[in-house]
Amino acid sequence: MVGSCLKPGRKGTRKLLREFGPRLVCVRYRYDERKRTRMKTVELVVEEVPWIPGSARRVFVDVKYGEVRLRAAMRNAGGRWSPEKRLWEIRYDRAVKLGLSRRIRIDASSLETTTRKLPSAETEEHPPAETSPGTPS
Repeated sequence: MVGSCLKPGRKGTRKLLREFGPRLVCVRYRYDERKRTRMKTVELVVEEVPWIPGSARRVFVDVKYGEVRLRAAMRNAGGRWSPEKRLWEIRYDRAVKLGLSRRIRIDASSLETTTRKLPSAETEEHPPAETSPGTPS
């Protein structure tokens, strides 16, 4: 059974704080009634790397100008209008909660864009449209 969990710097943790420094997260006292013992355990940080939680990931959502109530809901959920992308930016989990998962758009700037020339629809049977009226064919 865990008796207490102490933050670094409190009485009962100072000696361990000197030993482990800022890596010390907490000190726990555990009791074993069967063995009649008390154990002191420590929680240490062994690695720290950058991490972005999945639910806090920001996505872009397509909400049209005329959808006033939906725009208000986006604002209330912490969404922001992105004028350059012409989309709303909001946390992924909040977009899903609002039922907007089908409106999530992939950021076009992150995709590799390639221009592809479409085949011409002009044939002998279908010559190009005349650009000025009255031009004989």
